Formats: sequence, structure tokens, C-alpha cells
Amino acid sequence: MEKMEIAKGRMALKHPFFATPVLSTPLVKSTSIPTAGTDSVKIYWNPKWFEGLDVDNFQFVFAHEVLHILFKHRLRCGTRNPKLWNIACDLKINRILIKAGCGKPPQGIKAGHYDNEGRFDGMSEEQIYEIIKKEDEEKRGGQGEPGDSYGSDPMDGDILPLPDDITPDQVEVLKRSIDQKLAQAANLARLAGKLPGEIEKIIDELLNPKVAWEDLLRDYMTRIAHDDESWSRRNRRFWDVYMPARYNTRMAGMTIIGDTSGSIGPEDYKQIATNIKAIIEDVNPEIIRVLWADTRTASVQMMEPGDFRGPSTLKPKGGGGTDMRVPLKDAEDYDPPVVVLITDGYTPWPDSEPPFPLIVVCTTNADCPVGEVVRIN
Repeated sequence: MEKMEIAKGRMALKHPFFATPVLSTPLVKSTSIPTAGTDSVKIYWNPKWFEGLDVDNFQFVFAHEVLHILFKHRLRCGTRNPKLWNIACDLKINRILIKAGCGKPPQGIKAGHYDNEGRFDGMSEEQIYEIIKKEDEEKRGGQGEPGDSYGSDPMDGDILPLPDDITPDQVEVLKRSIDQKLAQAANLARLAGKLPGEIEKIIDELLNPKVAWEDLLRDYMTRIAHDDESWSRRNRRFWDVYMPARYNTRMAGMTIIGDTSGSIGPEDYKQIATNIKAIIEDVNPEIIRVLWADTRTASVQMMEPGDFRGPSTLKPKGGGGTDMRVPLKDAEDYDPPVVVLITDGYTPWPDSEPPFPLIVVCTTNADCPVGEVVRIN
């Protein structure tokens, strides 16, 4: 298509940051999607819809799709509502493209996908998502489905699922490939003196991520609760914070081990309990079990999700030395779908991974050789 080639040429001259990944990403015609979309590997476009676009529209749409890839929007979706996540990501990248002057948005795309006033400037897609999710809930008043307040839009759902046959190892390769593509595009644009300023910070954040421990813990927990295959007994390790999940039934039970050796202060437990309360509201376990332990399991608290009210609910017992091998072994009796261990890390550790998914919330920089480690300091 002649307009496509002209659009690529203009992007290469004026917008090398966007053009470089567009030129290196397979562009596949598809009538199974209404407009355009990407599965993080290829960009798909409907030739019938594109017939009504001009060259500037071509530039905008392909740059839009390539930013979904570079910013790992599919990989970062996690358990979030796909429609609202798509809108949050669109609000972010459409603002970038318009400020950069990269093409022109096609007609028919609703205003809800644009941030013309800069309301969300400086925010991540995750932060934007939380804001519009709350607003959508208020507008719907408990009626309909998430995202209904935004209506339908031609670009809805352009963040497509990953390819069906992709394996966990291939996902890791894909992530590295995207990082390389991002770094290459940025370097070429810098050399040409045409790297948009607002993208510099985003690139640094993506290539050198600093993820809050609360977000890590929440992402780990929600993925375990909703994934019906990744956490089978034969596959207990986390692949990546942003792997997409499939929804299933509520979590059978949630087990928490609290280190009461005396080195974890009340403020630490207050902070951790507040975040665990939010996670419980997300994953809705049937039962919550808290094992308080030092060199032994001193007590076990049992409660239902509605009984967990945060820090005031926790009743630590113990206070001697530290040996977390004991409560980890005791936890096996409950066949838990996941165990959250809260500790300072200064403890003897098991010689091998436990027979259940383990998240270690560590309050220090001590070495924690088992489980997935989330540090709060």
C-alpha cells in the first residue's frame, strides 16, 4: 500500500524513535480485528479500515501500536480489567504521540482515549488505571461491566493476547528483545537529535524499573489467586511480575507466617498488614491462616476475609530466637496455595524450595535463598 510506505518514510525522517521499531516489527494484514492491534510480537492491521486513513493517520496508528509493544503493555496488564487497562495505556501513549507531533489521530476515536489537558502527565499507566477504574465504578453505579462508562471505541482491545503457543522461556526472550528494541530506537533518535523529551524519563523507568514492594506483592498474590495453570505443583516459580493471568475460582486459603523474634517492629507489621488487607480484598481467599513463630510455631490465627481488618487483627505470639524452617515445615500440613513469610531474613533457611509458592516479605537486605523476595526497605 503506497500510503503505508510514504508514512514509514516520513516517520524515518521526522520521528526515528517511532520509525525504528515499526520498521523492524512484522506488519500483518488481518480482517479478524476491526482496526489495528498488537500481540507484542507483530502488529496486525485491517486493510479495509486503513483505506479510510490518510498518511498522517498511518503514522499515528503504527506509532501507537509500537508504543504498546515498547512499553510492554500486554506483559504489564496482569489481572487488571483488559478494557480499562487498554484505555489507561491509550491515555498515556496518545498524549505522547500528540505532543511529539507524530502523525494525526484517526477520526472516530473517542475523547476518552486522549488526555488533551495533561491530566495524567507524569503518571504511570498503573496509576492512570487506578484513577479511571474508580471513576468508571462511580459512573456505572454497580451496573454493567467495567469500562462500560467509556462506551465502545474502534481502538478498544488493540492490546491483544500474547501468541497462544508462547512458552514462559519465550516470554523472557521477548522481554529482552523488547528492551533491546527500545534501547536501539532511543539511541538512534538521540544521534539524530530527535528523541522526544517526555520519552527520556519513560525509557529510563522501563529499562531500569523501580517497582514498589507493595505492587510486587500485590501482583504476585493476584496472579497466584487467578491463574489455574501456572501454579500447578510442577511449576511453582514466578516468571515475571507482569505475566498475564487467567481468572479462576477464589483462592482456597492464604497462609501468612509472621516472624516474632523481636527484630520486626510494630510499624513494619502495620505497614505490611495494611497492604495484605488490600490483597485479601482482591484475591478473596476462603480462609486466612496466620502462623506466629520464632524457633517454633507459637500460635495459629484463623479468620475469614471479612475478619481481617488490618494491623489490629494481628495478634503476634512468641519472641525468642529465629528459625523459619520450622513454621515453613508446619505450613505443609495445610497444603497452602501460597505462603507469605514476613521476616527480617536473619534465620536458618531450608536447603531447597518448599512444596508451595512462597513469597518472602523481608524487612532488611539479608540473603533470602528461597521463594520470591519482596523487600520493604
